[in-house]
Amino acid sequence: MIGGGFLRLSAAALAAAVVLGGAVQAREVAVLQALEHPNIIPIKKFGNEANIHWFTMGFVDGCGLDELIKERKLSMRRGLEILAEVSHGISEAHDKGIVHRDLKPANIMVDREGTPYIMDFGLAKDLDED
Repeated sequence: MIGGGFLRLSAAALAAAVVLGGAVQAREVAVLQALEHPNIIPIKKFGNEANIHWFTMGFVDGCGLDELIKERKLSMRRGLEILAEVSHGISEAHDKGIVHRDLKPANIMVDREGTPYIMDFGLAKDLDED
């Protein structure tokens, strides 16, 4: 129960909901709203209920790139293809003055079709900010 009532989210939203704890996460929402690229996880909804900030992201039905590497489920060729797709997404962020600052395999999800999605912009820096 939150603030005398229940916080209600759809099952899909709840599955991808992240409760925000401060300015870092609020910045992540702002950064992700500014980015639109097929390899960057999108923000779907965001809000504030009883002073609890939250947002939902697109759901990726897959696993982390770190898991694929650990389990040796990638050929060299496929690994390079994923790297190229991620590079295009990061290039889009850089073109908008945003630096991820925590890009690593654990912050890249790969869906069942093989599409990689860059996630976790919590440490991102907007170079246009003062």
